[in-house]
Amino acid sequence: MLLKRPSSILLQPSKVFPVHRCCSRGGDGDDDDDDDDNDKFGNTQFPTIEDAKSLPLAYRKMDNISLVTLAGMGQHAARREVLIRHIMAVEEVPYRKALQIFAKIRVANFEGKDLLGLPFYIGAITMVVGGLACVPLVFHLDTVEWFNAAYVTADVPPQKDLETWLEVGAWSWNWMEPVLGTGTFLLMCTQYFRINMDHLGIKPYTHVLKRARSQHLARLFPVYDAEILMNYSESATIYELH
Repeated sequence: MLLKRPSSILLQPSKVFPVHRCCSRGGDGDDDDDDDDNDKFGNTQFPTIEDAKSLPLAYRKMDNISLVTLAGMGQHAARREVLIRHIMAVEEVPYRKALQIFAKIRVANFEGKDLLGLPFYIGAITMVVGGLACVPLVFHLDTVEWFNAAYVTADVPPQKDLETWLEVGAWSWNWMEPVLGTGTFLLMCTQYFRINMDHLGIKPYTHVLKRARSQHLARLFPVYDAEILMNYSESATIYELH
């Protein structure tokens, strides 16, 4: 349903506004002469005040075709609005009542978000701690000496060779280079692995997680269209932002 874009979108000739006409008149386009506003067929070249006033400023003000098109492109806000209108059609309730029903679906969609996001929390915290810790482990003398005594037991250079932080780094790099180099290479390999997985169409952990969540949401609310529910759930974040 939502993943299929309309085969064509009919555009009225009077609603097509070439940008180059606006910019080619030697000024900012603010000309009082209306003769240049029409082409040889009499079609308007620039938007009118009525066009500007009819511009939808929110998803809830858009027509169904526009919403389905945006939803098919993966716009989460559009998929949310499509779901709300689907609730209105199924339940035969006004928009505000449909919002109340949608709120229950939204709560159900984010159930267990902390557990589902746990691997991401661990990864983020590990990267932040590791990034901050590597600086003193390489350049701070007291930290380097403590780490050497606890885990490395390498010979300590003479004090004259540890007078600056660069000299400390040159000493600690003897054991920090294999650790940081191997970690960097490991991250590069995992990134390359993920890229090739995407090329093969094999989705990573996040997609599998969202897919399972969307299927669970569809089972919780069988009265509504499963594809609309799943599309909404899959485009939503793991953490409760939408």
